[in-house]
Amino acid sequence: MQFANPVFLYALSLIAIPIAIHLFGFRRYKKVYFSNVRWLQVLQQENKSTSRLKRILVLISRILAIIALVLAFARPYIPLSDKLPPSSDLMVSVFVDNSYSMNQINEKGSLLEEAKQKALELSDLLPVNTRYQILTHDFLPESNQTLDKGGFRKAVSSITSSTASHSINEIFLRQQNFLAHSGDKRRLAYIISDFQAPMMDIPTITDSLIRLNLVKINSISSENISIDSVLVASPILQEGLMATLKIFITNHGTRQADALPFSVMINGKQKVARQIDIPAGKSYSTEVSFIPSSREDQLVVCRITDHPITFDNEYRVVLPISDRINVIHLTGESGNRFPAMLFQNDSTVQFGSYSSQQFSYSLIDQANLMIVDGEATIPSALVEALSQFVKGGGSLFLSLGGTVKSTALLNSIGITIDPVFDTASLRVAVVEKNAPFFAGTFEDIPANADLPVIKNHYRMVGSPPDGSLTLLSLIGGDPLFLAVPFGGGIVYLYLAPLDLSGGSMVKNTLFVPLLYNAALLSMPLQKDNFKTSETISLDLKTSGESRQENYFKIIPPPGGDGMIPVVTPTQRGINLLLPDGIKEVGFAKVIAGRDQLTQLAINHNPVESTGACMGEKELIAWTEQHGLKSSNVIIDEDKSLKANIEDQVQGKQLWKTFLKLALIFLAIEVILLRFLPLSLGKKKSQNINSHDSSKS
Repeated sequence: MQFANPVFLYALSLIAIPIAIHLFGFRRYKKVYFSNVRWLQVLQQENKSTSRLKRILVLISRILAIIALVLAFARPYIPLSDKLPPSSDLMVSVFVDNSYSMNQINEKGSLLEEAKQKALELSDLLPVNTRYQILTHDFLPESNQTLDKGGFRKAVSSITSSTASHSINEIFLRQQNFLAHSGDKRRLAYIISDFQAPMMDIPTITDSLIRLNLVKINSISSENISIDSVLVASPILQEGLMATLKIFITNHGTRQADALPFSVMINGKQKVARQIDIPAGKSYSTEVSFIPSSREDQLVVCRITDHPITFDNEYRVVLPISDRINVIHLTGESGNRFPAMLFQNDSTVQFGSYSSQQFSYSLIDQANLMIVDGEATIPSALVEALSQFVKGGGSLFLSLGGTVKSTALLNSIGITIDPVFDTASLRVAVVEKNAPFFAGTFEDIPANADLPVIKNHYRMVGSPPDGSLTLLSLIGGDPLFLAVPFGGGIVYLYLAPLDLSGGSMVKNTLFVPLLYNAALLSMPLQKDNFKTSETISLDLKTSGESRQENYFKIIPPPGGDGMIPVVTPTQRGINLLLPDGIKEVGFAKVIAGRDQLTQLAINHNPVESTGACMGEKELIAWTEQHGLKSSNVIIDEDKSLKANIEDQVQGKQLWKTFLKLALIFLAIEVILLRFLPLSLGKKKSQNINSHDSSKS
């Protein structure tokens, strides 16, 4: 136990006053004339022991009352740690949750305004010389500044709602890193939030001396409906061809949503307006079909009408209209008609078949998929050109002919094969239908499926390169078709001739997905949809003339001068990088000079959409589960916050306890002085009267 005002302890010398009164008996006696003192002598003898006990009890109660009263004025407390005296400096890190979930309204008003008010109350309750850090979901550079009380209150008042959202571990790490460099002996961290369940991940504790305080702001409703994602059924979109969107909506609440208004806008025009019903706690999907009428990017906005949480009622997606898939087929002198039969009449594919001797290497840069026939002659210059094509992100479909003419190309990607044919006729035994290559191709493959028979195939020597995936296998386990990653692209290796000499593959239905999926997957999978504050990384095909860092800009949804990304050259273009992403929702534009290259859809982080918040018991269980023994959970009550501040800054206060003890001891003294003598007097009078009657 320690004292905030130890100078008052000198007042303990006042206990000498009741002791002196007891020893010297400062009483004034009054003479009373009495005719016969015989009865007084009897009374004195009978009261002597009782009177002495009474005086001792009164003395003890007076001494204890003085001691308790003096200790109360000395403000005793039990410090939280012997290393944290109240005279040391105090650094406090305060996080105010300003995510979109804090825009809800409870009986006190906006959750964000209540959280800001709690932060201001902290500054009123803490000592005047306390220094502060103010932190929000924005993680602004200004949050690394140390503020006094006035600067802290000004910073809190300026907090506004943000689209950013971080986990509690990211928040606590920021607080720990700041407090660790403050040099103060006493460090407190406060997180003021509604504590949505998705943000409560595992905290990383780097400093066990920091006391974490969770200030819970109570929200009223967890009912919410959100649009989670939008998927495109077709792998590519082209002008004039039907496209289908699949929209996923989730009801996070406990009540069914009936007749919920739902609409879809494409390029500013409404395409769909309907009402939907979503059961409680369930996900719902609906499909919307449309035909792109131009080659411009299709800007899609899906919208629902839902209250009280409205920030996630819209979901945006950019659907770029693709060019035709450029497929180039290199054949031998005799040619191979089967790839041409598959692709020539397909409006989504631009197909060209060339002899390897008459092929212009400049066409490789324009290709999405290169099909190299097993009979094609591959000189060293073509090997180098194809290797660079794949490393830069291209796709290569390589089959083997009657004689291995692509040994150098195979060796460049780390594959060695036995040059001798295995002429045994073997049926395809295994199709990896769940592999990404075959995604959406098969619902099921029956046991008696008519799979192709391969007459001639090659065996691999050794293991395939790391990351390779065998997509087709023969009876006996030999691989037939593999996907081999190489650089930024991929090589599809077919270990047999892709014609009639290799068996029935070219006449089997399996031949179509084999080549067609390779063509579809060769299209660049450009991500055009991002969450707020998510790192944006874009790969773009550009000419060497435009690879200047100040040439590119990303204009956020509100407009303005835009942001200059980090530009990194790649094999087939450039990469644009915005590490901190974009904080506003809407459509952002990517421009080069005066030309618009593409657009990006920025949506809210879905972590805020669940609406489920932790209660007091859940928060306490969470702190115990993750070893936060010195943490406190403060519920949304004024007294609890004040008591928490007093306990942590000044220790466990005991002055109220000692003041109550002083009153109790004074009450005991009054009882002893007022009631005990009267009771004894009556008893003694009765004894005298009885003695007098017996004598008489």
